Amino acid sequence: MAKRAAVITASGFGDGLMMMVASETLKQKGYEVITFNPHLHSMIEWFPGHQLVQMPHTTDLVAYLENFDLIILQNDNSEKAKSIIQAFQTGRLNSLSIFYPSYDKNKHPPLTGWDVIFDPKVPMVKSIANAISRLLKMHETSFNNGLSPPPYLKKGCHDKRIVIHPTATTPLRTYSKRKFLKIAKKLMSQGLQVAFTVSPAEWIYWQRYRTLGIDVPFFESLSNVAAYVYESHSMIGNESGISHLASNLGLHTTVIAGNAKRIEQWRPGWSAGRVITPPSWVPNIKGLRLRENRWQLFIPTQTILKTN
Repeated sequence: MAKRAAVITASGFGDGLMMMVASETLKQKGYEVITFNPHLHSMIEWFPGHQLVQMPHTTDLVAYLENFDLIILQNDNSEKAKSIIQAFQTGRLNSLSIFYPSYDKNKHPPLTGWDVIFDPKVPMVKSIANAISRLLKMHETSFNNGLSPPPYLKKGCHDKRIVIHPTATTPLRTYSKRKFLKIAKKLMSQGLQVAFTVSPAEWIYWQRYRTLGIDVPFFESLSNVAAYVYESHSMIGNESGISHLASNLGLHTTVIAGNAKRIEQWRPGWSAGRVITPPSWVPNIKGLRLRENRWQLFIPTQTILKTN
């Protein structure tokens, strides 16, 4: 009987895509793998041979995990993560390997030989690939996460379509709406098609820009988003799960981010792309915090347009 492994990701869609590198490597090594992520189940067609499930309640999850031979946890300092670590420490769970994007000995439990601390200067995808390779005592590493577009889709067939993802989880990670519109108008003036990809909840607001000639499709699922992105030419947008998806699908990605240090680790890590951040000379003086709070002012649209 095959050994059973559980891969538990942080809550983001991008986290799920990156941790699928661990899931796919385990699957290739003969494990029966179940990956827990709130979003990936809607893309089950894109991950043949994988079991993708949403996260049950914390108490149910710990009970469910008792029957696994190996548990891999992407630590996100959530109550879910803390409960799993506590269950392992009290002997309720079998082998637990914790992947730490960052580690603080005053905040996190003592490390075991199964735990891995990631280098903040290395993209997460590479760190995950290295960690699972080390855990399984492999000589090679792979960024393959099992993503396989359905055969009825054709990569890049809309070769003049540029996807722009203009939203993010917080305002501090969101580039200027006005500047995104300026970029869209400039690209359209060059004969290119521009599409804004947003969630169903965001679509109600953004669909008003269809009057400018911008396509704002309504996506019922992440599988629909993936199909649309896959058949496009390239992607511009904020630091988000969609930028990881575009990179994972082999598109050229341009990611606009305010925190140069953070994005070193969290940048898309598959296909070639560019990350644009504010110049290092932008001050972050106490009381003003321009680089932190007003970074959008210091990234001109011309800089972004040069990447496409």
